[in-house]
Amino acid sequence: MNSWEFLGTEPTSDQGAIKRAYARLLKTYHPEDDPEGFQRLREAYEHALREAKFLQEAAASGDAAGSVFVLDPEEEAAPAAEAVWTGVREQGPREGEALEAGVPEQAGERLASRSFSAGKEPATPEELAEHFISQVTVLYADFPSRIDREKWVALLEKEEYWQLEVKQRTNKEMLTFLMEKYHLPRQIWRLLNDYFFWTDQEMELSQEFPENFIRFVINQIKKPWELRYEFLKKDEDSDYEYDDFIDCREHAFRAMLDNELEEAEKYLAIASNMFTEDPDLLRMIGHFYLRKDDLENAFHAFYRLTEVLPEEIDGYIHRANILRKIGKYEEAQEDYQHVLSLSPDNELALSGLARCYVSLGKLTEARAVLKRILVQCPYDIDVQVRLLALNGLLADQLQEELQEAPDDHERRFCLASVCFDLERYEECVESLDRIQRAIPLTVDMELLWGRALIKQEQTEEGLAHLDKALELARQAGDSEWAILLERGTTYVESNQYEAAIEDLTAAMELMPNHPEILHQLAEAYRCQKEYKRCVELSDQAISLNPTRWIYYSTRGLAHYWLNHYKESRDDHQIVINHEYNFSGAWHRKAYSHFRLGEYDRAIEGFHESERWGDNELSFYFIAICHFKLGDYENALGAIEYYKESHENDPDAYLVMGDVYRGMGDEEQAREVYCSGAAQFPDNQDLVKMAVYSLLKENAQTRAIPYLKQLLLGEDYREWAATSLLNISIQQGEWEEAVAIADNFRNVVPKEQWDPTLLFYAGYVHYRLERYQIAALYLEQAYRLKADGDTCSYLSMVYFDLGRMEEAAAFAKKALEAVPGNAEYQRRYEGIVSQSKKGLFGLFRKKQSSQALWPSSLPFVWHQELEEVPDIHYWQGEE
Repeated sequence: MNSWEFLGTEPTSDQGAIKRAYARLLKTYHPEDDPEGFQRLREAYEHALREAKFLQEAAASGDAAGSVFVLDPEEEAAPAAEAVWTGVREQGPREGEALEAGVPEQAGERLASRSFSAGKEPATPEELAEHFISQVTVLYADFPSRIDREKWVALLEKEEYWQLEVKQRTNKEMLTFLMEKYHLPRQIWRLLNDYFFWTDQEMELSQEFPENFIRFVINQIKKPWELRYEFLKKDEDSDYEYDDFIDCREHAFRAMLDNELEEAEKYLAIASNMFTEDPDLLRMIGHFYLRKDDLENAFHAFYRLTEVLPEEIDGYIHRANILRKIGKYEEAQEDYQHVLSLSPDNELALSGLARCYVSLGKLTEARAVLKRILVQCPYDIDVQVRLLALNGLLADQLQEELQEAPDDHERRFCLASVCFDLERYEECVESLDRIQRAIPLTVDMELLWGRALIKQEQTEEGLAHLDKALELARQAGDSEWAILLERGTTYVESNQYEAAIEDLTAAMELMPNHPEILHQLAEAYRCQKEYKRCVELSDQAISLNPTRWIYYSTRGLAHYWLNHYKESRDDHQIVINHEYNFSGAWHRKAYSHFRLGEYDRAIEGFHESERWGDNELSFYFIAICHFKLGDYENALGAIEYYKESHENDPDAYLVMGDVYRGMGDEEQAREVYCSGAAQFPDNQDLVKMAVYSLLKENAQTRAIPYLKQLLLGEDYREWAATSLLNISIQQGEWEEAVAIADNFRNVVPKEQWDPTLLFYAGYVHYRLERYQIAALYLEQAYRLKADGDTCSYLSMVYFDLGRMEEAAAFAKKALEAVPGNAEYQRRYEGIVSQSKKGLFGLFRKKQSSQALWPSSLPFVWHQELEEVPDIHYWQGEE
């Protein structure tokens, strides 16, 4: 492994990236815990630095390009903002104190006061740490430098400060410094954390420093918001201190968070007297006056904010809201439209603009804006309600206007569209039909007519109008994607999936980044069981619009059928967050938890599925989950509840028997299995468990009918035939055993023969002195399983057939398989001895092997060796 691989980074000329990789790995290869690993890390680090210098020089000369690593840490979710740490001193002025009041000598100033001898460079770790803090102090004292990230980077990446002992000392010294000098922008806090890794040491640091201080540090690093520093500046006539202003602004912000308006007012007044151009302060002042319901002063604050930061929209939004509240709708409209010119999809501006249009009587324009919002947020209930009310008003207005101008086809089409939104589909069709009698219909009119008919379940008629709309669009050279989307969606809903895929694919070619097209196409592929393609398309739709829960539902279903249970679980959680009473989503989420072994969460989900939809399988799976958790009492209760309403489900008996078996109640388990097997003789798992439980209690005779039932199936017929043979042998019913063996041989293909069953069959024929047939069975058993018993009995069959060489050879193989076996040894010696008797092989021997070497069936009950699951359960949907 080379140095770059060890450090986990690509070759680069960026020494900062190398140092960060080194610092990250120090946690793994700590010198005290892993000295050898630390040595390898140090060597890799130094080698990488040497190569980085070479890359830099090569890049400068044009021979190579250095790879640049840009540090841009992700925003991390932070808890609710907590009070700024005040463990060392109060932030900002106390009541009655002037801002110029002195403060205690600062830790950094004490360190900065230490000086080094002229010309003497710091050498020891202690000196280097002191030198580091002295430079930090200088950097912090100059406000423009304090907020300059590049200057901090230059300091932190100096080679001498990366020695392990130096870094350990500077870590503590830096925190000590920050206990009193903590006014830093968020980006600097995060940069320091990249160097010192404070967020990874929270517990350890809390033991050395005040716990509330460490919480403050972590919050400064993680918080997603901040009061900005880059706008702070002092006028020539201003004599305020930056830190005093920041303290006051911070106090005001905390007071606003706690809704302590009197406290906030005091600090806002002090801060605004120092510096009036800070946009974050102006925003706070505006919000303060809004809470006081002082719209005039709030307006002036937000107006000033738009002058200070004309490229940001916050001031315009609030200014427009105030203008709308005081009835200046046209001026508010201008501000909202300005915001939309900067941020076209801003929902606040769109919502405010719609309200202005309504107040100005521009109902059609208001409707267009509200529909635009719903394209972005289809499930915004407030907007849906507003649009519904607006459509009612607009319908009445249009009907009145059409009484005076019945031939105004534009208004009538608008009325048809409004009626469609109001789900008054018959009126919509009537309006369109009236237009058709007067003028040729446009693309939009045919499209609307088709949609209205489809909503009335007149699918064929609706599709005909969509076909006309598509034809008109092609003739006019208009865009076809909206019509293809509508027709493709209709095909999906009417189970015409191939036609749907054709239309939606064509629509996607025209609009490749339209999430609804991608979703409907994904749904069509899902219905065709092409789940991987469905997931691909759903991923694209969600990346374009992550707010629509239905997209996650389609993808979650595809993951579910692909057995991607983690992904299915996560997608269905999003669905439930939006549609809490969706029983099917609860069931699939619960089943995904179940397959992931998350049984507690699965139980919760199955209960919710039952609650919202009476899902018939809920209590079946609840019983399995309780069993898996070892909670047999609740498992029994759940399966009994399930069985009451599913008397015709053999699985209820199977699981109930398993639960009793898990509880150690073998007798009750046996009775449940046998009862279920008698009622459902075609359920082979249930019949097998009945046999298993009976044979376990040596109730062979009672097991025979169930074993014969298993012979009729395919899943366990070898097991059943072997068990029946064993019982027949034990009971001395040799002809019955022969019938079982011969029947099995005739029914089951040769390649599926079971060696144990073949051995038993050979043993039966051997006992009946049918040596030729016995040899056939035992030879086949030997080819499948060359164990000692098979070899030994085959040797006796050959002995009785007079095939002495083969008899001796297999007797020897048996002894080699199990050395020291007394019966094998006796048979081998006897066969060898008989082989030496002259012409013995030419004549019938006087005694058989059974007389010479009597034996009993050597096998133990094979049923006891047969593995059965702890619990049987359904593991997949059809």
